[in-house]
Amino acid sequence: MNQFLDFIYNLIFHPKTALYIITSGERIQTGALIWLFTLAVASMSSVVEGAGLAAGLILIAAGSGISILVHSAVIHYTAGLCGGRGSARGLTAGFLSSVFPYAFSVFAVILTWVPGGELLYGTLMLILFFWSWALDVWAVRQNYGFSTAKAFLISLVPAFFVIAVMAVLMAAGLAAALMGIAQMGTDGGFGGMMQQL
Repeated sequence: MNQFLDFIYNLIFHPKTALYIITSGERIQTGALIWLFTLAVASMSSVVEGAGLAAGLILIAAGSGISILVHSAVIHYTAGLCGGRGSARGLTAGFLSSVFPYAFSVFAVILTWVPGGELLYGTLMLILFFWSWALDVWAVRQNYGFSTAKAFLISLVPAFFVIAVMAVLMAAGLAAALMGIAQMGTDGGFGGMMQQL
């Protein structure tokens, strides 16, 4: 228990050291424990908002778990292409630990009770997002021995990947819509519809 509290303390005050120990030692159990702790605390916000604790915990765990696995796979593959010498276990342990800032999201929900609290809620969630992202960058840096700039650039790859997938899906949808409109024009369907109106 003392070791767990030490890791929590170090993630707040000495994140580079904590992530070096977690990633280099491939401490996936430590990362998983920090992740579960964060999920348990974050799911309290669902109780505050009216949903059940178990339902909130299951939803957050499923979304977060899948996200971390996909995120780890994309980063590990990219880092390997860039000459990184770290392990997938070390990276996953680091990413499990880097969700820790979201434990403070329960305070963000409480802020919504205050008049004008929506702005405070949004600001705090933005701070937690950037804090967690900084921990992600340090996890990549510590796991693969990259410079901070290189780790930062590699940490952007999943965002570019999501943007590329969304762009392809939007282009496919637009192409399908245009083909449908063109088909209606050749069949006289659109013209017939306009005549009926």
